[in-house]
Amino acid sequence: MKKIFLFLVLISLSLASFSFSISPAPGADVKVTIINVTPFAFCSLTHKGPYSDMTDVITELINHMQNQNITPQGPPLSIYLNAPEDTQEAELEWEVGFPISPHSEPQAPLRKKVWNHPMVAQAVHIGSYETTGDTILEILEWMEANGYVQDGPILGKYLNMPSPDNPPDKLRTEIWIPCKED
Repeated sequence: MKKIFLFLVLISLSLASFSFSISPAPGADVKVTIINVTPFAFCSLTHKGPYSDMTDVITELINHMQNQNITPQGPPLSIYLNAPEDTQEAELEWEVGFPISPHSEPQAPLRKKVWNHPMVAQAVHIGSYETTGDTILEILEWMEANGYVQDGPILGKYLNMPSPDNPPDKLRTEIWIPCKED
């Protein structure tokens, strides 16, 4: 069952393009909320390079997790450590991972980390991965208008995967931007 799940995640994610850009939003308002997040453990692979490398990095992540008998405890996630508009494509830093049991002990090259950002501005992006930047921009604008500043890297949780029942315009990605009051 674990191998089937990981295989399906890999296939689904490899069908999608993982680049995003931040551009003016098309006008659809995004519902942003501030939520409190309980810290959670995750294992990940960090990568430096273009988002077009995402499929290869996910394949490597899943292979290492399978070889180390580590079972995902939630949906796949990505964490963006710098912004595409401020960084050359070859210098983009990001990671992909899965929540894991706090008792799991991944070995290199996997890294066990803890998401320890207690307050995030959250919204759900509906649409292709290429347009995720529109939602990120709307969250950042909402934060500024409501007295919050970014306080950590952007996280994306993939709530569903591309499939015949989930075409790109139906994809759901939960976006978290750690924040604090300004």
